[in-house]
Amino acid sequence: MMRIYDSGRRPEPDGPFWKQVNEILLAEQGFLCAYTMMRIETGTMQKEHFLPSSKHPERKQDMTNLLAVCNGGKRPRSEGNSWKKLYADARKAHFESKKEFVRYLKNPKSAEFESQKHLIEYTEDGEIFCKDTMLENELVDTRRGRSFLNLNAPELAKGRRAAWQAMKEALDDACGSPEWTSTEILRQIERCWRRDQDGRFLEYRGFLISQLKRAYLRLASASAPTRPDAPPPHGSASPKA
Repeated sequence: MMRIYDSGRRPEPDGPFWKQVNEILLAEQGFLCAYTMMRIETGTMQKEHFLPSSKHPERKQDMTNLLAVCNGGKRPRSEGNSWKKLYADARKAHFESKKEFVRYLKNPKSAEFESQKHLIEYTEDGEIFCKDTMLENELVDTRRGRSFLNLNAPELAKGRRAAWQAMKEALDDACGSPEWTSTEILRQIERCWRRDQDGRFLEYRGFLISQLKRAYLRLASASAPTRPDAPPPHGSASPKA
């Protein structure tokens, strides 16, 4: 276990130690919330233990259990904070206070999540759905269960659509028209996988990658031979998995 700090005197909550931890988490995650892929910065991020300290005190000092997250839609007290409108860590914390815990979702920083994330998909309207029912019940509101993370909150779906609109405009500009090329789509997919010069990933990059792959496959299908038994074009490229 990678300990956050050595046993002894606990660092001051707003001191330089925790500021450095924040910077490390932001750099690890490319300045994106671990749950929503929303942009977060030093002044807007929150920290959370994926496995809550109340249930897993042995993981309280485990750096791999610590995530940088957004504020989860929390509003000023004067505006009220109905848990039903919250998302990400803010929503998850509500259930944890009632001794209800995530069971199926893996830690976004873990190797286990790498083998799980292929189950998470997006609609063209910016909403999440899953190939696994139990996982979907934890991520989004469904009729079958109660969502711990509420990742289809209107604010998040709207943000994903706005990010895709900006991406479409970038493709239009690069291609000189709304007729995109497979080369440019692949270039934008690579851009989503890379950090910029400041170490930041594109906001909502998971949704962007899914939409770009969808656009690529539509283009490939439209240009494919009409004969069902015809082989694919020699040397045809495919988007990164």
